[in-house]
Amino acid sequence: MISIDVATLVASVVLALLGNGFLGSFLLQRLRDQQDQALARLKADQDSELKRLQALLDRTVLVHRVQFETEFAALKTIWEKVIGTRGTMATLRPSFSTAPENETNEQALERFFVRRRAFQQALDELKDAVFNSEPFISEALYRELFDRLLRAASAEELSVRVHKPSEPNWYETGEKNLGDFMASANRVASLVRLRIEGLAVLQKSNW
Repeated sequence: MISIDVATLVASVVLALLGNGFLGSFLLQRLRDQQDQALARLKADQDSELKRLQALLDRTVLVHRVQFETEFAALKTIWEKVIGTRGTMATLRPSFSTAPENETNEQALERFFVRRRAFQQALDELKDAVFNSEPFISEALYRELFDRLLRAASAEELSVRVHKPSEPNWYETGEKNLGDFMASANRVASLVRLRIEGLAVLQKSNW
């Protein structure tokens, strides 16, 4: 591709050597066409880059450092509580026996109650983190936490309060509740990443 400056120089040389005759006019028009094509490609590249930058800017939210740190702290706390709840929830209905030898039914039930209390405490802490952070997180994230993640965890909490491990469909119910919780947790993680990536911190002004 002939650059614009080089094309202009070549056109001047053509006019000087060949004048305005047929051959000179033909070569000159050809150089002009090449120059127009180069200009069109340059404009297209610039327009594409401007659109890319505008799209990036549209997805970027400018915030002050205090706001960023407050929101980031809320997101970090919520995610820690999500992980804690997920861990205790997964231990409620183990798919294989971890019972000590010669354990009685009463002892097995007591071990279950210990696991249930740990899950309930973790869930209470998660609820507190979500509700206390509501003003500092995005509406989309709050709705995911409240409508899906906490609903799945609360369904499991209710189930293990009213049912015992010896009842039918015990493991199937737990597997569904845990699956719903983990699917929502994955969406929460994606929303958190997108939010952090879309934040730009305003630097302090010297004025």
